[in-house]
Formats: sequence, C-alpha cells, structure tokens
Amino acid sequence: CVGRKGPLQRRALPDRHRSAVASISAAASSRSGGATVAVHQTVRDHMADQFPSVLVLVGSESDRATMSKTVETLQELGVTCRLEVASAHRTPDKVRRLIEEGDRAGVAVYICAAGMAAHLAGMVAAHTIRPVIGVPLAGSSLNGLDALLATVQMPRGIPVATVAIGEHGAVNAALLAAQIL
Repeated sequence: CVGRKGPLQRRALPDRHRSAVASISAAASSRSGGATVAVHQTVRDHMADQFPSVLVLVGSESDRATMSKTVETLQELGVTCRLEVASAHRTPDKVRRLIEEGDRAGVAVYICAAGMAAHLAGMVAAHTIRPVIGVPLAGSSLNGLDALLATVQMPRGIPVATVAIGEHGAVNAALLAAQIL
C-alpha cells in the first residue's frame, strides 16, 4: 500500500532518533552546498574532530579499577576518552549534565559500567542518540548477574549494547567502541 509503513519500517528507528538523524542530515546538506551526503559518513566526520571520542561513566568510585582496563585499551588504540564517576541513582543530575555536555562536545560513544541494579547505561541511552555500551559489574552476592540482566533488558527504542561482566567486558567495551568509531 502506498503511504503505509510495514511493521519493520515503523520500528526501525524511534521518532526521537529519526528527528535527530534528520537534523544531522540537513546540517550536512547545507555544509555540502545541497549535495546528498550519507548520514553515517556525516556523523563520523562530525565526531572525528571533537574531543573526547568516548565518555566512560562508572556508577561508583569502586568501579574505577575495573574500568581502568577500558581506558587503557582505548588509549592503546589511540582513541581519546575520559572517565567520570556518576550514578543514575545517587547523582542523576550529574549524569544528565555529562550527557548534555558530551553530546554538545561531540562524544561519539558512551561506555557505562555499574553493578547491582545497573541503571546507568539505560539512563544514558534514554537521553542520547549516540551508541551506548553497557558493562555489567559484580557488586552483590549475585556476582554481576543482576547487573547483566538490568543492562541487557532494555525496552524497545532505548538500545544498549551489552558486553560481558567485569574486566573482560571492560576490554570488550573499548574494542566495540573503537569498531563503532
């Protein structure tokens, strides 16, 4: 049927992402004198000259040791990054501020690590259209299983790429971020 979207087209990109991609595309078109520019290339070009490329957020100071593996791996790959401690539960205003500042500064990928309820990655994904990678951390008697389930079970329209629990996940998150870039 003409004018009707199929089920895949309706669900392919949530409205909040669709409008952001349209504005990036319009900006790219105006910069290129009206020529059509591939949106993914435009986004990549826009992000390439911004600092840092990756913002690593950890839910508490105790997560810093594990996530230092992420920072080390990103630095080995030549990817600029910054690590900040901000909790979705204890400092939600700080998390929102970091996301707003990060989006304005051109952060291309967010890596979020938290244990137990692990709502940090979901909170970040709800406030940005940039890719979000969640790293579940052991923080309770469940050894990170609770954080894994909280990070991976996101509702439609709030995507979070989830990696393994702990240090393996910390390194894989850095590798995935570099692949995205």
